[in-house]
This record gives sequence, structure tokens and C-alpha cells, in this order.
Amino acid sequence: MSAVIALRNPEVQITVVDISGTRIDAWNSEKMPIIDPRLDSIVKRVRGCNLAFTLDVDKAVYEADMIFICVGILTKKNRTEKDMALDMSSVDVATIDDLLNPDRILIGSLETPSGYGAVVALRLPTRLGSRIIKSFAQIFWSSELSKLATNALLAQRISSMNAISAICEATGASVSELS
Repeated sequence: MSAVIALRNPEVQITVVDISGTRIDAWNSEKMPIIDPRLDSIVKRVRGCNLAFTLDVDKAVYEADMIFICVGILTKKNRTEKDMALDMSSVDVATIDDLLNPDRILIGSLETPSGYGAVVALRLPTRLGSRIIKSFAQIFWSSELSKLATNALLAQRISSMNAISAICEATGASVSELS
């Protein structure tokens, strides 16, 4: 996501911070830790211009006007098939397309003057070329619940598509002929 924001908003400096030197080294290398060649080309295009990867948390926080905290998907320690996190590698193309062409952006904030100020600042650079994207501001917990509901519906949709595909494979039906 940071690479797409940097691509679409060249006047905004984006700094990605991680505590893992291995990950930061990978993002700064020619062989980045991603599967999608389109995302690879986007990162290479903006890295060193307005996208940087660093281990220096203190400096990045000090220089930042706004901070996003991103964490990985939690999974259970017992990694049986039913307990594993959803593997999104098969929907990489759709994910990159969604980042490049979102139909909406959800912004959550605390109900404080600085929270409202962050919403205003975030809504300004939400554009793709000359097209303005609908953005919705909500209080923090409403935006979190919206995100969880959207992710649950996406997982449900992918699960249903996988089940229909399995039925088609077992019966000889063609999934491409379904409407």
C-alpha cells in the first residue's frame, strides 16, 4: 500500500519502518520480497524518490507528520488447514488492482482535534490521476469494525468460489460457464 500511495502522491514522503533488518534489506534490494511483478515495478519506480525503507524508528517518527501502524495477519500456533490464515497469493492481481483503483477509502480517527486534522490531511492526497476517490471518515472503532466486516465478506466470497470450483472439478462442470 505504501508504494501505491507514494506512486499516486509524489509530493508526499513515505517512510516504511520495520524492526527486521532482513525485511528492510530485502525491500531495499533488487530482489524484493514480493510476488507481483507490477508491485515490484512500482516499488522500484518510487523507492529513493518519495519511498524509503529504514530501521531507524526514532528518526522516522520524529520526521513524520502522520504515522500508520501496520501489523501482519494473526494465525493460530496450531497450523492445521482450518486454522491457517487465508492465502492471498492466488488473488495478488486483484489486490494490486484494488490498490491502484480503489472505489473508496475508509479513514478512521480518534474524536479529537488532532484526529480530525489527520482526517482532513489524509483526504487531500486521495486521488488517482485526475479522479477523486470517495473517502469516508468514521470514528476509530467504526472504521475498525468496517474493515473486519469487509475482510470477513472477502474471505467468505473466496471460500465460496473455492467450494464451487471444487464441485465443478468433481462433476466435470466448467467454472467459466457459471454466471
